[in-house]
Amino acid sequence: MPYVYSNNADSDNPHKLPNVEVFYLNEAEAQEMFGEDGEEGWYWWACFPGCLPDGEPSGPFPTEYDAECDAEEEQDSCAECARQHGPHYTGRCAH
Repeated sequence: MPYVYSNNADSDNPHKLPNVEVFYLNEAEAQEMFGEDGEEGWYWWACFPGCLPDGEPSGPFPTEYDAECDAEEEQDSCAECARQHGPHYTGRCAH
């Protein structure tokens, strides 16, 4: 399962790790994880390599690229989240 940076600029920083895991679930795996409503597709969640995920997966998406793009958008905190949690907030935006 590939790990990616929610902000591509971080990939050049030797002190930062990828912070998003992108993965594919077939229909059986998705139903095992989500119950009978689980759908096949690409998912992502906030997760550093070697660590447990920080929250539930987002998805499904039709392609790995779509999942990565959504992760980049979702992890890029909005102005309201920055005001509420501070300018360096890296959690998931609720807006």
